[in-house]
Amino acid sequence: MEKEKQKAIHQDLGEKEILGMPNQESLPHLIKAQEDMIKHAGGASKWEKLSALEQAEQESKMLEQLVIQLGEAAYENLSATEKRSLSLFIWVGCGCHKDLNSVRGGNAAMMDWWKANNIEGPVPLANRDNVKKSGPLTPAEEEALLKTTRGGVKATKLAGEIFNSSSDKKGYHDTYHWWWQENVRDLSHSLIHPTITFKPIVLLQGCFSCTSLTSSNSLSM
Repeated sequence: MEKEKQKAIHQDLGEKEILGMPNQESLPHLIKAQEDMIKHAGGASKWEKLSALEQAEQESKMLEQLVIQLGEAAYENLSATEKRSLSLFIWVGCGCHKDLNSVRGGNAAMMDWWKANNIEGPVPLANRDNVKKSGPLTPAEEEALLKTTRGGVKATKLAGEIFNSSSDKKGYHDTYHWWWQENVRDLSHSLIHPTITFKPIVLLQGCFSCTSLTSSNSLSM
């Protein structure tokens, strides 16, 4: 990866060099590169025996190599600060996973803060089986209710399951897309929610529209 980046730097600098040169300055470089190309092919006699396509391929490689050579020379003339700026390579991996991990960590810390400060926090978002009923709860029901999650992360997870479930037997799927296009007409935020931090924005912007959709349709979850 580092070699490929360095090659790209040299190529970019070389292209700028050759495009910025006046003809009388670039011509000697081209003549020298052409002489080396023919010599490498075995001399002028063997070069003439090559087909037009083979000669074109060799000339293309020659020009690419010339650009890189000029880029290497230009790179060496840069200051240490300029070299570092161009050569700096930071591997961050998948941005979506970094986004997810930071949100999960922040959410866990926030929930711990609720407990440490005796704050009840948002309402639990229980499923149908764990919803608190009017009568006394069994020990198993109490345990399930205690483990019920809450807050924005849980809300966006539920929204994902409703509007774009991994199972095509659950949720709205295309019905949601078609309805959103007809009623909201802003498809830039409706079809794909790229990151978990972007989902709440989409949900808040379209919350009234989504409420209208869910109240007017039956849903199998």
